[in-house]
Amino acid sequence: PGSVQCLLQVGHQMWCGCGDGTIIIWDVNTKQLVTSLKLHTDAIYALKLVHSHVWSASRDATVVVWDKRDFRPTKPAKVPGRKDFITCFVHVNNQIWSGTSQGNIKVWSIGGKLKKELIPKGIASIGSMFAHGQHVWVGTEKLLLIFDVQTCAVVAELDSHTHMIHNIVLVDQHVWTCSSDKTLKVWSLDGDLIKTVEGHSGRVFSLLHVGDHVWSGSWDTSTFVWDKKTFKFLFEIKGHHKDTVSTIVAVGQGDLAAEVWSGSWDKTLCYYSYRSPPKFHLESRIVMEGYLTKDGKGLKGKRRRYFVLYTDSIHYFETSTDMEPQASIQLNANTHMTVSEEVLDHPAKRFSFCLTAGDMRYVLICETETEFEQWVGALKRVAASWKNPEL
Repeated sequence: PGSVQCLLQVGHQMWCGCGDGTIIIWDVNTKQLVTSLKLHTDAIYALKLVHSHVWSASRDATVVVWDKRDFRPTKPAKVPGRKDFITCFVHVNNQIWSGTSQGNIKVWSIGGKLKKELIPKGIASIGSMFAHGQHVWVGTEKLLLIFDVQTCAVVAELDSHTHMIHNIVLVDQHVWTCSSDKTLKVWSLDGDLIKTVEGHSGRVFSLLHVGDHVWSGSWDTSTFVWDKKTFKFLFEIKGHHKDTVSTIVAVGQGDLAAEVWSGSWDKTLCYYSYRSPPKFHLESRIVMEGYLTKDGKGLKGKRRRYFVLYTDSIHYFETSTDMEPQASIQLNANTHMTVSEEVLDHPAKRFSFCLTAGDMRYVLICETETEFEQWVGALKRVAASWKNPEL
């Protein structure tokens, strides 16, 4: 139907706003199509759940309010202003604040009636909104504005990003923002800049706080996962989408989230199990990771796989971007494991070692002598931490 612009979980359903103006609704449990809704005539940029209704806003300059139970729509409301359309919503108290493509803020009643319009000075466009307490944070083409909900006055102007701010999320006592300047920034609730987080090679459009992590989706087609406490990069999810990762949402909330869904301009949705992948271990537990060739029976059985060694387990994946391992071994003081640094006869196995744990035995081949020494040393350090005399 079109590129995926936004996602919204509504109970056991996932609402998907698309680039052609269609809303596609999926069952989050069965992953089956529930229905599709078509009233908008252009891209849907914002979806917001307000009590028993879902608000949708489109580039066609209309707002539709849908009953989430039977999908009945209201008559589309025209957004006032020539060629102006809504890009984002936020629900605060008994009002809906919306930001527009021409830099205005329109405040609506819960019933869908426009109550007032704010015109911040010098703002060309608004890309994101976030409400906390009695304040609304507004992401613009450069500035991050903080409004007082009661007075509708700007109480702070934060100048740090250099391009459009596309998303704003609360992460414990911090606020994270992402921008077309390719960076993420971490702020205190008082508006002090704490950290600039870099890593993406393209514009960053989406953010998600889930559990101990922050996910970010980018124009470079990748999704990065960050440690929310240290702000450090943990790992990259790449290869699943072929265009901009425009939106990321969690099914469930916080530590109870079971899945993460991402949508892309390539017209696809991906969903990931949040609890099960071993790669969600904290970075401090990763001892060593990288590609090794796993040797099977004969030379034709060789397979290059991505191995991750933790202080209590080792896992291997088909590629570094996979979420689910092909095999996992739990390591502890009761695990019988030996590493032999034997140089096998065949030249292709020059930098190889044998790893045995329980009933599993692998001959693993490194590319270089340095990698060989690093892997064997890492395995020995892990075994030494259990005081295991067998390694």
